[in-house]
Amino acid sequence: MTSTAASTATEAEACDPGDDDPSLSQSRLYAPEKTLSEGEPGAISGGFQVDATANCAVEVSITMQVPSGMRIEGSSDIMSGGAGLVTAQFTVNPGNIRSIRANVYSENTGDRTVTADIQYWPVGHQDMAKEIDGISMSFDVQEPVTATEAPQGSQSGDSSSGVSTTMLVIGGLSALLLIAVVGLIAK
Repeated sequence: MTSTAASTATEAEACDPGDDDPSLSQSRLYAPEKTLSEGEPGAISGGFQVDATANCAVEVSITMQVPSGMRIEGSSDIMSGGAGLVTAQFTVNPGNIRSIRANVYSENTGDRTVTADIQYWPVGHQDMAKEIDGISMSFDVQEPVTATEAPQGSQSGDSSSGVSTTMLVIGGLSALLLIAVVGLIAK
């Protein structure tokens, strides 16, 4: 454990919540990409901010109910999972903002709804938990989109052929090295 992590853990253990704690000055969970089609997944995003004057860091727990045939894959703090429940849990320190994002996939077409519940509390004081229940995020699945499909226009570095950008760079550098070695031998 690093000294920073140790001091954060010590601060959390020694936390004395104020009357207004837990104090989330921002808690937002929404679907910025509501349409799934042509290999493009949907998305769920969120942002959580703890008031800078709060005495304690805040633990945030998100539970999402996912319909059969849907899958959510987290890229930042959301655990992946299929039909049933998907959860995420993280800590936000006073004055900080925590952003989350996950892709949504579906094997079934039509209107599909993911429902989320958020629970948050001062670290070490789960008995002071507050809840935000029943956040509904509806998706229009025009075509099935599975997690194994590479999204078109992806910024992850994958090409449509399934060869990663890293492999292309390594191949290009290998070819240049081979040309240089052949050139030296030919002299």
